Amino acid sequence: MPDPVPATAGQTPSRLGIVVPLTVLSAVLAWRFFPAQAGWWASGIAVWTALLVGAFSPASTRANLPATALIALLVAAAGLAGDRIWLCEATCQGGGHYRTLFAIDVRWFAGGGCLLWALAALIDRRRDQASPVSALLTWALLGATIYFIHVGWRLNLTCGQCLAFHTAIVAGAVGALRDAFPFAARLLVVVLVFLGLHFAYHPAVVPDLAPVPMNADAGVTAFLGAGRPAPAAPALTGDEAAALQRADAGRTLVLVPGVDPPLRLELALDFHCPVCAKVWPALRAAFAAAPQVPAGRRLELVHRVVMRPSDPSTGELARYAAAAAMVDGKAYLALLQTGLGLGQGVGWTEFRPRLKEVTDPATIEQALAAHPTAVDRLIADDARALAQFLYGAGTPQMILRDGVAGRELVRFAGDFDPAAVKMAVASVLMPTTAPTTAAPATSP
Repeated sequence: MPDPVPATAGQTPSRLGIVVPLTVLSAVLAWRFFPAQAGWWASGIAVWTALLVGAFSPASTRANLPATALIALLVAAAGLAGDRIWLCEATCQGGGHYRTLFAIDVRWFAGGGCLLWALAALIDRRRDQASPVSALLTWALLGATIYFIHVGWRLNLTCGQCLAFHTAIVAGAVGALRDAFPFAARLLVVVLVFLGLHFAYHPAVVPDLAPVPMNADAGVTAFLGAGRPAPAAPALTGDEAAALQRADAGRTLVLVPGVDPPLRLELALDFHCPVCAKVWPALRAAFAAAPQVPAGRRLELVHRVVMRPSDPSTGELARYAAAAAMVDGKAYLALLQTGLGLGQGVGWTEFRPRLKEVTDPATIEQALAAHPTAVDRLIADDARALAQFLYGAGTPQMILRDGVAGRELVRFAGDFDPAAVKMAVASVLMPTTAPTTAAPATSP
């Protein structure tokens, strides 16, 4: 069956087409300033509007395609400008592996493609049909968008900046369905770009989470990218065993004193995650007054640091965090207080002057130098625990675990409300018990 050729010759563009970039802009603003639900609705409206306008007035849609392409270009540029304008949450949510392509930030490719797309669409603005160059760019960008949407779905990512960009691309493509470009050629371009990205990154979807180390005493570098299960870790003896015990106690905040086995809140944090930097102080404030727990039960908050293979500095910071926990709980909390929210790629050398304002980094460095085996063991134990309880690779995440059976009681993820966490924990643990006064939270 031959490809249909639209009857657009001689058609005068109407003002109807301006509705498409306006709805796309509304979707971008919704993703930037409102909750995700508003963004999903706005994106759906933008795509359906582009489809309908493109079906009834393809000439007007084509006349306004440069504006849609420009919006996509501005979103990509906002990402390249850094977190000051618009935070890209894909890295926090475990998509850091897909942030670069051939060691170049993928948003440079996106911005360059959109710039060419906008220029080609501007040249085609008064033509009866789109040029092959404009059509090629439209469907190539759609192929890339479909690939990244697929990755986001597989990794459970919901990044407003990324989805705003994808909305502009999809709206531009569906509005061009009636252009005189063979359907088979469009499909071929989409598939080739999708498969090209699929093999350029990895045939399998890769979460940005350090796998469990092959050897618990081999250090972080041995498993940032290894990805194979570890054998049983060798037992520690003497000073290393005592240091490991101190570190485990140092990174554990006792919320309600009591007897073992404890009820345990396990919190996964990433030093480079701005959401973690926002949630953690509010979480500490919310739990300043201890929640209600069954009489005599101990409630603990255990911090576990997530390491990202896409950013080796996360492994370095995790080692120093473990060493700080060996010093004492105050040093560990000081490190979290000043270190959460560091920029991508910032390591110990850049972070040290900031930490020096609140605690002595030399004592942390000495602890790391004195007990490297215990540090490696703690990091390995965290990697195992995170592999078991993380849903995806996003941060922050928190679960409440029963210390008796080890089963998960409740889970929280993303930009959650710490006050709601406290209420949910109380409702899970004491669903029918009248409120009682609990002991105050104590620092480790």
